Amino acid sequence: MDSIDMLLAGKKVHSKRVYRGFYFDEDILNIIDRVPKNYKSELVNESLRKIFKDKGLLE
Repeated sequence: MDSIDMLLAGKKVHSKRVYRGFYFDEDILNIIDRVPKNYKSELVNESLRKIFKDKGLLE
């Protein structure tokens, strides 16, 4: 189980945040809206972190 699975299961992962506003496609937003309100930022951050690590942009 990775951090994205944990967030989808309702377990919170903490880190420092900066607010930004973005537009989402409806299919992506439907997935984000499945998790509790206080886990949405964590889900988006961990999802992007996983992609950026896979692409070699983060260690």
